[in-house]
Amino acid sequence: MRLSAAIGLLTSLILLVPAATAGEFACNSLRGELNRCALKNADRLKVRLKLDREGGCKKNETWGVDADGVWVDMGCEAVFSFKHPSERSWWQKLFPRANR
Repeated sequence: MRLSAAIGLLTSLILLVPAATAGEFACNSLRGELNRCALKNADRLKVRLKLDREGGCKKNETWGVDADGVWVDMGCEAVFSFKHPSERSWWQKLFPRANR
């Protein structure tokens, strides 16, 4: 009985671990064609262009975000960063009173 309860509790805790809340990834339009880079629930995250390798990436023209991830087109080669809207920046974590 105790073993099954412990296994149930452990399984519940594992299922509650959230997906990554912040990170970076590269997404490139190969040969100028549309490419999709998976990022679960991307439309609920703050996604921004961090590095535009060729200078041709324009939001909603050559790159964009939808529920499945980021799409790039027409030669856009970039590095994107993302974070959950509630994720605080490093300085907000160091100085929590500054956020009030």
